[in-house]
Amino acid sequence: MSNIEQIKSNRNIWIEITSGLTQSCFSSTIKHTFVFCLVNKDMHMDMNRAFFLKKEQQKPRWKVVDARGQVLGRLATRVADMLHGKHVPTYTPHSDAGDYVIIINANEMILSGNKFTHKEYHTYSGWMGGLKTKKAHELGYPRLFELAVERMLPKSKMGRAIIKKLRIYEGAEHPHTAQMNTVGNKVD
Repeated sequence: MSNIEQIKSNRNIWIEITSGLTQSCFSSTIKHTFVFCLVNKDMHMDMNRAFFLKKEQQKPRWKVVDARGQVLGRLATRVADMLHGKHVPTYTPHSDAGDYVIIINANEMILSGNKFTHKEYHTYSGWMGGLKTKKAHELGYPRLFELAVERMLPKSKMGRAIIKKLRIYEGAEHPHTAQMNTVGNKVD
């Protein structure tokens, strides 16, 4: 039994990429064969059908991200991708496949340039004279980070549900130790 047949018999998700010259159906000259396996026995992927992640198949994890010394916007893009689920191979745009993210040391983030003192954030009530303006230093780093991530998510019901999976703490301690199964100090 070859390696590819063993992979197929284990009901894993598998993708086979071949490159080379093919002479006929029975005799072929293949230079390289790469097989990528994602071990997940709950889902079976057929390459001739579209894959949609079902709600029962979602397995969100908890991740801790240390924000000390990281640039706010760059970290916000990586966290928004983790919340939305774009970092997993089972990403489906219309379903919430993301993880829970805990940000610690939020007060030690970096804003480049003079943004902390000069950047303005506007809110508008819809009424005449209802425009309110606040500087970034008045909002503080946790609220700035939450606004940055929220504006990178879809503007829909799903986006409002996704942002609830983000927890931001100013210090190094957080009350979510019971949920932790993935810990990392930097996001890749």
